[in-house]
Amino acid sequence: MKEHQKLIKEKKKYKTSLLKKTHLIVKKFLTKYKKLNKKEKEILGLYKWTYYQNINNYLTDNYISFKNLEDYFIKKENININKFQNFTLVNNKSNKNKKKTVFNLMNLFTEYKNNIDKEINFLNSIITKYGETDSTIVYRGITEDKKRKNNFYKEIIKASKKKGNKIFVKNFQSTSLDIFISESFTGWRKNKGILLEINTNNIPYIYIPFDISKGKLNKEKLYNSEFELLLPMNIEMEYLGKKKLKQIET
Repeated sequence: MKEHQKLIKEKKKYKTSLLKKTHLIVKKFLTKYKKLNKKEKEILGLYKWTYYQNINNYLTDNYISFKNLEDYFIKKENININKFQNFTLVNNKSNKNKKKTVFNLMNLFTEYKNNIDKEINFLNSIITKYGETDSTIVYRGITEDKKRKNNFYKEIIKASKKKGNKIFVKNFQSTSLDIFISESFTGWRKNKGILLEINTNNIPYIYIPFDISKGKLNKEKLYNSEFELLLPMNIEMEYLGKKKLKQIET
């Protein structure tokens, strides 16, 4: 019974500490979020939802999938379909001089690539424009993905062989103030994983609520929150050593 009560006490202490820490950060961004324009809210919302996969796969592996192109084509507003079509003549007995539409994938690929380049730079500019750069401890869970060409997991393992080793991170990093949120990403699909503790000192970060599109931090429902701090692309990290974590039941 005493052990059970001790665990309950530790859990409450951890949650209280997390909420206090989050509250201080949210206060810093309340005024900044009011300054966000519609386009800035939209790109943050897209990234938070699923666009982070497109952006970070592109940044790390220069990877663009057919699904990316399909989604872009379907969702793009006021799309000029003529830009992605060639018209050829089909001459046969039953259909003389009838036009046949041929989809031009290369045109779509080029436009998608130009668009994602612009949105990556735009997203990074938002983080550097509105971001805070104080020293805050955040966590990031990483799962080994053997299908990835640029395997960040393996790079981290390699860097962890010696203190002082450095690693350059090309992509954006979604981190969390809550270690247990990040830990949940370390064993995705039963693959190997690793948990990173990152100090944001001199690295701009921006707090992203679960529903960023509303742009109202004080209305965020904490049971949905991932307590996320988004870090910019192209930062260098230094390995400082391993740390044992105390187990707390959640």
